[in-house]
Amino acid sequence: KGKKDKKDKKGPNQPVAEEDKPLTHEEKKISIADHCSKLMHEPEKNISSLSRLHQFCSDADTIIVKMALLSEAMVFSDILPDYRIRLPTEKEKEMKVSKEVAQQRAYESQILGGYQRFLQFLEAIGRKSEGEAKIMWENGDEAALQGCTLGIVVNAMSMLQKRRPTFNFANNLLQSLARRADSPIPTIADMALSGLKETIENSPMNEHVKSCVSLLADVVKKKQERVNPQVLRVFLSLRITSEMLSGPAKKRKLKQGEVDDEEERDLEASMMEGAAGAQKGETKRLAMIVLDSILTSYFRVLKFDPPASDLLPPVLEGLSRFAHLVNIDFFSDLLQAIKALLVYQTADADGERALSVVSSLHCVVCVFRCLKSQGEVWEMDLQDFYDVMFQCIFRIGASSSEFVHVPLLLEALQLTLYDLRQLSSDRVAGFAKRLLSITLCLPAHSSILVLAFVRQLFTRYPKARRLVETDSSCVGLYNPELGNAELSNSLASTAWTLYL
Repeated sequence: KGKKDKKDKKGPNQPVAEEDKPLTHEEKKISIADHCSKLMHEPEKNISSLSRLHQFCSDADTIIVKMALLSEAMVFSDILPDYRIRLPTEKEKEMKVSKEVAQQRAYESQILGGYQRFLQFLEAIGRKSEGEAKIMWENGDEAALQGCTLGIVVNAMSMLQKRRPTFNFANNLLQSLARRADSPIPTIADMALSGLKETIENSPMNEHVKSCVSLLADVVKKKQERVNPQVLRVFLSLRITSEMLSGPAKKRKLKQGEVDDEEERDLEASMMEGAAGAQKGETKRLAMIVLDSILTSYFRVLKFDPPASDLLPPVLEGLSRFAHLVNIDFFSDLLQAIKALLVYQTADADGERALSVVSSLHCVVCVFRCLKSQGEVWEMDLQDFYDVMFQCIFRIGASSSEFVHVPLLLEALQLTLYDLRQLSSDRVAGFAKRLLSITLCLPAHSSILVLAFVRQLFTRYPKARRLVETDSSCVGLYNPELGNAELSNSLASTAWTLYL
């Protein structure tokens, strides 16, 4: 026994075994790369490298931790199957199976357990590093935020849910990203929203997209007017068409006297159409749920009093995009809600307006797009919307910070003056005169756009050309300060700005 103890005891000068030596920084990097290469080349044979790779995520070296986190996320995004893994029950484990099946079960169990462990580690280290990221943001260190541990965690989660949206724990990833989508740290919020936006843009209508939209709608409900406007902008990435909401087509019934070969062709076609019809029915169900979540969020924002000016642009833009997909009963509530917003377009005693230029223009665009999609079946007085747009022209020309909204102004004018219905020449001339008056203030490229649009108006409404005719006469005086284009009597003036 004494000899054995003496043999096992290492002397102070005895060399340490190779595996007991601590790795240097470079050796750790090489080891991470080696494990990743083995896993991505032959994951079934080298699945044990997964636990060794994960050990580096708890290293004392922060750089090694970040490298290991991203490397493990990249490995999982590559080797995870496209289907959900269902582990066998206790009864199924007792059943006799082939060697290949047993090996496959063991591999799936190991990869699922490793993936679950990695996600739990990501969530834990992400919560732990939130304080560090907040300090960086308060100090204005944007460069450090991009590479901080929390940023690495959010990027890893985004990559996994984008590449493996149907795999196990996909909802857990979405919940973590949705929670950080409204982070007080803008850089982290942008990272999370970017991942969710790409998922919505590049995925067909499925359960993953539905879950993503539902979680973001819950964020809007919870945060109310304090929600990040970019959360609402993610909804604009959705592609919902009327075909999605139509459902599967009804099968044509055969009439008596049709030949048997047509019945055979229909039978063969039904075998191919069966799966497609079921898929279309599921797509319709999901699209209706998604659309309901989006419109509920939009109406929640519209009811804020006073309105949240930062949230209105994405909401109104989304309404103009999706409103034509719902039933007619929805439009009455929508138009009344938008019309109620116009009250805040008027300046208060301090000269401030609760409704910004861009929000006012989006109100107009939203209403007229809805009317255009419904074939102008609504009996509604639209004078308020024309007056709002008429006032927005001067508001844009009076402030250089509003010049960026010229394209949106022209889009609204295109819908209201050119696309819908024939208007009176007095109204068109009033808009043309005011548009020409602000061309002297706008940058050159914006002035050219405005002049090109006025030329279109003169082509569609020949009577409005009297603005450029010096020999024409009109009764009365032109009132440039009036807020109504039709009553301003613009035809009593001339487009003298064109000569400048």
